[in-house]
Amino acid sequence: MIPTEGHPGRTQDALVALFDAHGDAVYRLGLRLCDDPGFAEDLVQETFLRAHRNWDQFEGRSEPMTWLYTIASRACHRMQRRRAGEPRRIEPLSELLTTHHEWRSDVAEKDESPLDYTIRREELARLRAAISTLAVAFRLPLVLKEIEGLSIREVAEILGLREATVKTRLHRARLTLGREITQGGRPTTEDEVTHSRRQCADLLTGKLEAMAHGVPFPIENERICSACSSTLDALDRTRDVCSGIPTHPLPAELRARVIETLREFEGST
Repeated sequence: MIPTEGHPGRTQDALVALFDAHGDAVYRLGLRLCDDPGFAEDLVQETFLRAHRNWDQFEGRSEPMTWLYTIASRACHRMQRRRAGEPRRIEPLSELLTTHHEWRSDVAEKDESPLDYTIRREELARLRAAISTLAVAFRLPLVLKEIEGLSIREVAEILGLREATVKTRLHRARLTLGREITQGGRPTTEDEVTHSRRQCADLLTGKLEAMAHGVPFPIENERICSACSSTLDALDRTRDVCSGIPTHPLPAELRARVIETLREFEGST
């Protein structure tokens, strides 16, 4: 139980206990958002600085990790506004749903060979780079849901969004990354597209909904054309690669620096 009341020294003890319990998770979130240790370190320090400033809003009523993720997500938005390179145009979800036939890939997944291993490593590198270039509005839901393993409800609570909005942003992020992971695949030929674009879009929407809720999406072979099969495979590979993104523990120097800063707050609370 984290103490939340009493004299300033107890507040600082509580903040340090919170950091000891969850500092690694905030650092991991920063790494996975931007694949940049410098950004991750800044996010940790910004998050716990604001946790100190807003301690009276916590008071033990929320789950500590949910509260910290909420602070971290807002800090990420502020920090990202200071970065260059955010995309000026965001493709509509409908456009992504109806242009997925362009992604066709021939990458095999079964009976992994040395070549397959090399391909997976390349996929991981492309995916990590692609995640860091997504607009932060889509990157945060993706990382929280797909990589941190939170539920749609939890992500919506953290980001202050409706669950339907979270799902729409997840769909767009997954489709964008699915297209990225198949970069270099051969173009789809006309005879491989045996369904209408509307049929394929409906199938893809169903798959994305199933992924959002973490449930299987069985499909009868006769209901799917070759182009859609490649697209669904790309989405599955994207999910698998996301779950395998490595991370690193909080650097000892950063841990000591944050704890020292939190202790220094004792006289100013």
